[in-house]
Amino acid sequence: MVGEVSTIIQSMLTLCTDSLEKMGVTRIPQPSVHFILNQKADLNIENNQAAIDRIISDLKKFGLGQSIVIRKETFHTLPSAFKKEFT
Repeated sequence: MVGEVSTIIQSMLTLCTDSLEKMGVTRIPQPSVHFILNQKADLNIENNQAAIDRIISDLKKFGLGQSIVIRKETFHTLPSAFKKEFT
């Protein structure tokens, strides 16, 4: 994630939470989901708080806050996660 919830991420999380509900595993405590803020030059999580708040708000607006744990502590920053390197 680079600071916003894309339609693909929202669809994937919705599909996962719907599947958990249909399998009946939502009776157990909500699973924690860790979010990676990708390609951030500033790795200080506090300096990315506005983006984190926006993502949390969007995820809860999509109704995902009742199926999975969404907290500020589950957000992490990385400078180049999942970056393809061409040699």
